[in-house]
Amino acid sequence: VLLGTTLHDTYKVVRFLAEGGMGRVYEAQHTRISTKRFAIKVLHGELKHSLEVRMRFRREAEAAASIDHPNVIGVHDFGYAPDGRPYLVCDLLEGNELGAMLLGGRPLPIPLSIPIARQLCRALDAAHERGVIHRDLKPANVFLVGPPSDPDVRVLDFGLSRVLEVAESSVTQTGMVMGTPAFMSPEQAKGERADHRVDVYGVGAVLYSCITGRPPFDEE
Repeated sequence: VLLGTTLHDTYKVVRFLAEGGMGRVYEAQHTRISTKRFAIKVLHGELKHSLEVRMRFRREAEAAASIDHPNVIGVHDFGYAPDGRPYLVCDLLEGNELGAMLLGGRPLPIPLSIPIARQLCRALDAAHERGVIHRDLKPANVFLVGPPSDPDVRVLDFGLSRVLEVAESSVTQTGMVMGTPAFMSPEQAKGERADHRVDVYGVGAVLYSCITGRPPFDEE
């Protein structure tokens, strides 16, 4: 538990926000500029044991931080917690996760769905220009900020799927999800090498979910 601890003498962890397949997310306050707040994503503890995973995490964090685009969440810092777990320091966003909005099978209006998809395309274009592939685009990794009728998109978790791909061969963790089958491209599902086209597929799968209220595939 990181609540109340200070990371890198800079980020005081003040509140637990969420937990997902990759780890936990906390709100943190800057120790010297009290008005600045961040989201700290701490990856699962099992990832700390592999030097290869730690090196990959650093490379992917630097790659994600290199994407300077309004539709991509800002990555400001990375490091390791006192117990060795790697963490990312990101923008603290206020709004709604697209995945939560689609719970219950209710589709979004088409005039809302199309701008979301367009912003996703712009975000991915900026990432691909930097040589960064997301590999796990899904509604849970799309965050909407601003007015619900005309939101701004932020794409989350760039590069972390590659960290977990390395982790899968290095450590064992019960329940770790290495991808999301309903939104996974065919080449990923077959274990083949993935390039930027898996993200193009991901945009199509997310747009399908927005318009229909359900994922493209829901079978086991």
